Amino acid sequence: MNITRKQLRRIIKEEINEMVEMQDKLAKLLNSEDEGMIMSGIDIATTLGMPIIIKQRPPRGILTYVKSLSDPELLTQMAVPQTHKLIQITIAKNQNTPIAVIKKMATGLNYDIRASNYATQGLNLYCGQNPDDKVCLDDKTKGYRN
Repeated sequence: MNITRKQLRRIIKEEINEMVEMQDKLAKLLNSEDEGMIMSGIDIATTLGMPIIIKQRPPRGILTYVKSLSDPELLTQMAVPQTHKLIQITIAKNQNTPIAVIKKMATGLNYDIRASNYATQGLNLYCGQNPDDKVCLDDKTKGYRN
């Protein structure tokens, strides 16, 4: 079966529209005030491999959940500059957050300053224990942001 260019464009356009609608629905779940809805949004985003962006102030139960996370992939999905600063801070303090993510948070200017400083503290601690690691050889990671 041959598909014309016009048909292919229509199919692609429909798929893109479905993805945009899905992202909008996911954003509504993640920015809900209900912990259950936020957890559902996290599960869906994890399944789809999408970034987990929580822009509203999260309930305490969600912060406790992020604090207790041990899955580095999930922490990586949540560590985006657009997410709420309390989530960023909690991720920066979590010992299971991958060191590459910690470095990105410590050096990235788009992250909340407190989260960045906690990440810098964690990175300095890591580099004190692993001075020969290639992550630690960069001089940009030594100081705190003001």
